[in-house]
Amino acid sequence: MITATRHFHATFLSGWWRWPREHFRVLVGRDPRQLHPIRAPFGRYYADPFPWVHEGQVWLFLEEFCYSENRGRLVALPLDSRLQPAGPALPLNLADGIHRSYPLVFSVAGELLLLPEAGATGAVDLYVCERFPDRWRHRCRLLSGLDAADPTPLHHAGRWWLFAAVRAQPTDGGRRGLAIHSATDLFQCEWEPHPINARRLYAESPVSFGRPAGPFIPAPAGGWLRPMQANRRYYGETTRWMEIETLTPTEFRERPFTGAPPLAGLGAGISPHHVAAAGGVVACDVRDRFRVEPARPGATGAGE
Repeated sequence: MITATRHFHATFLSGWWRWPREHFRVLVGRDPRQLHPIRAPFGRYYADPFPWVHEGQVWLFLEEFCYSENRGRLVALPLDSRLQPAGPALPLNLADGIHRSYPLVFSVAGELLLLPEAGATGAVDLYVCERFPDRWRHRCRLLSGLDAADPTPLHHAGRWWLFAAVRAQPTDGGRRGLAIHSATDLFQCEWEPHPINARRLYAESPVSFGRPAGPFIPAPAGGWLRPMQANRRYYGETTRWMEIETLTPTEFRERPFTGAPPLAGLGAGISPHHVAAAGGVVACDVRDRFRVEPARPGATGAGE
């Protein structure tokens, strides 16, 4: 009875406690200046959108957060030529009771891969597509023994790099430091931690300032730009673009990008929590419901 009561409190009650405090709105379009919303079913919200084009069809891979379950699952939503929903969202076959988010999809050597966040597992796992868009097979475990949020890969200078926001202790809440690991082969099991990890960049922020906010994009003058969450008052406040100045196995430096903003004119007045683009389609999400207050211990979901 006690176990059932605790489960009810941790799921249904805690989830609906978040309803007036946490909600994200997904926006999509081909012109960054003209985005329109994609609405989630009642009692849920969509977040962390990643567009992908498969056989001419645009799909959005999303976190679908359910308030009554107090956790997110991963879904794929088909869009029509006007980028409106063309059918129901299909759940990916990773429904195992674990909160999942950030369904980053990318292709390497003809294989379609999925690199989601599942911090509760203490690992970063890579999946390969067996049947598009909903069936995925575990390909390999990249990292283990750490609570890594928003793992984001980058192929640079002959190596694979994996950026994530890592929480050192379960009691750290939103205090996450930037962690980088690298390997010569994406599918190898032993990734080398970067020396910069010891500095725990951005970990002084209680609301995950510095956390990845979508895939890297090429910088206008060469190199890479990293979308980074720039949260000052609350999680999901806005995104800042960082320019990678140096990235080697021993050195890392980045600075705020001062050139013309990428995706110029991204929805005038929008402060995105996450930005991604693929196949000529831009998607972002915006936190449109929040209260500036400390996060509840043990929170999950896009709002944590």
